[in-house]
Amino acid sequence: MEIIMKYILPSAVVCLLLVPCLHAEETATFIELGDPAGERVAFVAFSPDGKKIITTNTQYIAKIWDIETGKELQKFDDTINRETENLTTYYGHNVKLSAADFSPDGKRVATISWERFARVWDVESGKELHKLKGHNSEVRSIAFSPDGKNIVTAARDGTARIWDADSGRELRKFSHPVGTVSPGTLFPPASAAFSPDGKKIVTFIHDASGPNSIRVWDTHTGEMLLELKADISINASPVFSPDGKKIVAVVDNRNGGNVKIWDAGSGKELHELGPHNGIDRRVVSLSADGKKLVTVSSGTPQIWDVDTGKKLPVKLQELSHGVFFSLSPDGKKVIALPPDSSTTIRIWDADTGKNLHTLDGHHWNLFRPVFSPDGKRVVVTDGDTHHGVVIYTRIWVLD
Repeated sequence: MEIIMKYILPSAVVCLLLVPCLHAEETATFIELGDPAGERVAFVAFSPDGKKIITTNTQYIAKIWDIETGKELQKFDDTINRETENLTTYYGHNVKLSAADFSPDGKRVATISWERFARVWDVESGKELHKLKGHNSEVRSIAFSPDGKNIVTAARDGTARIWDADSGRELRKFSHPVGTVSPGTLFPPASAAFSPDGKKIVTFIHDASGPNSIRVWDTHTGEMLLELKADISINASPVFSPDGKKIVAVVDNRNGGNVKIWDAGSGKELHELGPHNGIDRRVVSLSADGKKLVTVSSGTPQIWDVDTGKKLPVKLQELSHGVFFSLSPDGKKVIALPPDSSTTIRIWDADTGKNLHTLDGHHWNLFRPVFSPDGKRVVVTDGDTHHGVVIYTRIWVLD
């Protein structure tokens, strides 16, 4: 009996203590990047291999970080040779490097700011390789082609342009009609994206005088292949599905906003998902296999089957209204940002609705989360990304 009490009972107690853990959420840890007082982050993106992230900030600085250690690996200083001298505010907002894109091989980075040009940088040396000049207004969108040979930009001047990534030479220009933009208007934006095979680009540049349209172009000839007309949102941000067969975009209508899916070959409208109230007009979140899409209406996530256009019957546990929802690349997780008054981020299983992670300890005004390519990490920043209030950037390790 003494032996039983000495060895078996403690083991039983340990087992009892472990039982609740079998049903608890998985524990997520995080790495915080840099000195928060100096890292006013405006944009975050993972490298194609998922081993690095790039952040851009309101001081015209871009940095590359190691996701395992949080160590700063490289810095690109875009303050050199600015075309607009002493530009510190733009329409009442702090100027910033607004976006960046890695080349598919991860060896170069392209950045844009609230200027009329873009820059291409060498990741290993940190040196500027090219300055892409030609636009007459602020560049709003930039992306490498899938093979890394070209870069596409879109600007408020009504044009999207393709550049040779090796030489920086402008190859082609695509035009949209644009009306006069009122001073002090941060929007309308402009966007351009390559198809997965690089043979087409889809563009949207808001026309202040309307009506608006999404256009599809042949990358090599410059021919306009399709014009998709609808009650287009001020910020449609159309994208190709991963297989290149569909185009997805947010559109406006009297019901408050829908998502439309078109056939990328014929331009035929396949599905209209909605109606939505308070839909996020800035992004469409597709899974990497193109089978699922997540939208948000009045703070509630809705997950859709892209092929059928039908809403999937997934109910997320412990749901409080969120301001942004996104799918992980594999379509297995949904992440939600809370309203400004809350700093708790939740991640759910997209199939069962089970709460997988609760990420606590952030400060305020959480920024859009970014999943790593394998879905095992997520980067979240918080602070005021427009006005340059101190930002904290965390890499959460989920698995």
